[in-house]
Parts: sequence; structure tokens; C-alpha cells
Amino acid sequence: MTLRRQAVHVSAASPHQPSEATELTSDAILTTVFDAGGSIVMRNRAAADWAAVAEMLDDPHRFATLFADDVAMDLALRQLADGETLRGERSITVSGRLQRLRYTLSALEAETGERRFLLVETPVARQP
Repeated sequence: MTLRRQAVHVSAASPHQPSEATELTSDAILTTVFDAGGSIVMRNRAAADWAAVAEMLDDPHRFATLFADDVAMDLALRQLADGETLRGERSITVSGRLQRLRYTLSALEAETGERRFLLVETPVARQP
């Protein structure tokens, strides 16, 4: 399966829903592909646009920002290598305000045999 087909497959899967009702702030879906070293290989226009205004999203170590520390990142990499899909939420700063993002992270099989990871993020509306 190609990277593009895998990206569509993962982003089309039903998202993990927390117990409280939330709604997306927009229909923006941020998709980013990382290599095994955590460097950005490619991303869609929405992810590039958000990176221009959100702290941490254009950081060269952006992959690592998903995890509390190196131990958590190593555990996640092992889980991804075993075929697991990771889901969660995190907060980032956008123009001085906190914004929650819901994410799904999964491993991709590149045709070259290199390890790649797909991060799909959706902004979540602030609750009143």
C-alpha cells in the first residue's frame, strides 16, 4: 500500500471519541509524515499553514513533542513497530492561546523499506 493510500485509510477511520461531546474548530485535517529520526518528510497544506502560526508545529523535533520524555517516545516507537496505532490529545500554543489537537499516529510501510510515521491531527473547539 502506498503512503498516500495509507494516509487516506488512517484519516478515514473513525476517530477516537472522548466521553464528552466536542466539535472540531474547523474541517482542517493536519497530516504529517515523519521518518524514523523524527524529521518531517512531507505534510499537507493545512499542516503547513498551521505550522506558520503555531508554536511547536514547525520544530525540527516535532515528533518528540508528542511525548512526555524520551522513555515515552521509545515506548511509542516500539508500539508503532508492532503495528499499533496511537491516539491522544495534546495542547499547543497558537497565537498566544492554547489549542487542543486530537491526534492519531501510525506506522507506514514505505515502498523503499524505510520506516515512516503518519500523524493525523484535528483541532478541537474550546468548550464554553
